[in-house]
Amino acid sequence: MTEHRVHLLWLAGRGLHLWVERVEGHAVVVDSATLGPDDLAAPLLDLVKSRALRRRDGMRVATPKGQVREISLYTQAWTPEQALTVLGTLSAYLRGGGDIPQLSAETVWLVRLYELLLEIVDTGRVMMKLRFRRRSVVPGVVRLLLRGAQPDPQGVPGILPGGADAQRRG
Repeated sequence: MTEHRVHLLWLAGRGLHLWVERVEGHAVVVDSATLGPDDLAAPLLDLVKSRALRRRDGMRVATPKGQVREISLYTQAWTPEQALTVLGTLSAYLRGGGDIPQLSAETVWLVRLYELLLEIVDTGRVMMKLRFRRRSVVPGVVRLLLRGAQPDPQGVPGILPGGADAQRRG
């Protein structure tokens, strides 16, 4: 059995990109049809085979030794709205006891960030909003700041309680 790993990459203005690495030799999978049921868990294989992989030139990735390389990747591109479905699928896979080594470290990190944001929104501390920019709808965040509190000079957001003691910022 050849070991494979699913990677995620978020590109500004292009959305979420999913690609698959064959761990032995660190090769990029070019065609998802070459993957069999022994290569990836069923939910991951279904996700990878749900769209064609397309060549994207000039992608910058880090090697296992930490060097940044520019290579051609074969990826699936997902819009921000579709990315929520992909992240939800990966989240369900991990919650169901999925095999973490089949997901790259950045993929697990993005899924955990997605889960954290869902929890924050569920608590009512952050509200999602949509903005209309360049003739398309862009998701954004309404950040809440305690009345009288000073914003962080580096612009690092904090988790602040909402309610009557908060005001809208952003």
